[in-house]
Amino acid sequence: MTAKIYVAAPGRINLIGEHTDYNGGLVFPAAIDKCVYFELSLNGLDKHRFQAIDLDEKIEVFVANKYERGAMSWANYLLGVLQAFSNRGHQVPGVDLRISSAIPIGAGLSSSAALCSGFAFGLQELLGLSLDRWTLAEMAQESEHNFAGVQCGIMDQFASLFGKKDRALVLDCSSREFRERPIELDQYQLILCDSQVKHDLADSAYNERREECAKGLEQFQVSHPNTKSISDIDWDDLILEVAFMDDLYFRRLSYVVQENERVTATEAALEAGNLQKVGKLLYQSHEGLEQLYQVSCPELDFLVDQTYQLPQVLGARMMGGGFGGCTLNLVKRSFIPEFRDRLSYAYRERFGKDCRFIEVEIGDGVRMIEKAGLPADTFLDV
Repeated sequence: MTAKIYVAAPGRINLIGEHTDYNGGLVFPAAIDKCVYFELSLNGLDKHRFQAIDLDEKIEVFVANKYERGAMSWANYLLGVLQAFSNRGHQVPGVDLRISSAIPIGAGLSSSAALCSGFAFGLQELLGLSLDRWTLAEMAQESEHNFAGVQCGIMDQFASLFGKKDRALVLDCSSREFRERPIELDQYQLILCDSQVKHDLADSAYNERREECAKGLEQFQVSHPNTKSISDIDWDDLILEVAFMDDLYFRRLSYVVQENERVTATEAALEAGNLQKVGKLLYQSHEGLEQLYQVSCPELDFLVDQTYQLPQVLGARMMGGGFGGCTLNLVKRSFIPEFRDRLSYAYRERFGKDCRFIEVEIGDGVRMIEKAGLPADTFLDV
């Protein structure tokens, strides 16, 4: 057996630029300080032994060139990563793995991307490979596509692997060019409000939206054959096609084109220190997600609507794939306790259940850590 190594893989927030990544557009994510933690070692056996500490579940699978999905959803993400290594000619020998997560599940913080990205990174370290982080991101994405059934873009894996403390990343998903942007919010703070509606993107309309966008692009290409992605479309050209496109597809494309513009505008507003403008763009993003892209839900809409009457909140929007999860709120720091109280009360009165609040800091991407750097009692020796 080899020595154990430890890896931290963060979840992510996305300031703005939702559902644009798989349409070749712009996104503005950041890694956060909440992570999935991994303890890995080679075991010298012909099988992998995985344990999910928080779920109190274990699974063993034989080393293979081809892996099959199983009954445990969390393990499928890991099997998908093993398959991605095998597809590239790297058969992974028997691995012992224990995982523990500090990322709230189902909140839209991309715990699955962290799981896949962190495991891929850890395997590379164990095997002494020299795969770059883009390759690891692609392997993690393959796992989600092939073993979780979610046709996600590259943003979540990118953010988890490339994140930098106190910086968000503006990524062009077509060219894969990106730049770091310091996030300076002065008297304000980003806080997440979790609707406690658990979303499962594989069973939701997420994949439908991707198909609708593809069909909408095909209709637009009839008169603009050189257009390669929705993110290449100019709004003035799109509006001229409204009479010639299916209304549903036109709305989907309208949202993506407008959201790309909002990413650019948000970056400019942050550079200028214009947080009021940033807040307005967040609200506009939610309106587009609710009305044009239709991936919100009553709980998320309610949480955003509650903030309009609070001048201490500059902006809010649903974040993530949708159909549940969190809202992202830009709130004056001194008002956060009252913000939590007000939304908690209103949400409980309306839906008869509690929401929860998650304060996050922008942190570093996937990395090796010492055991001493783990949260207390994460991996107790047994």
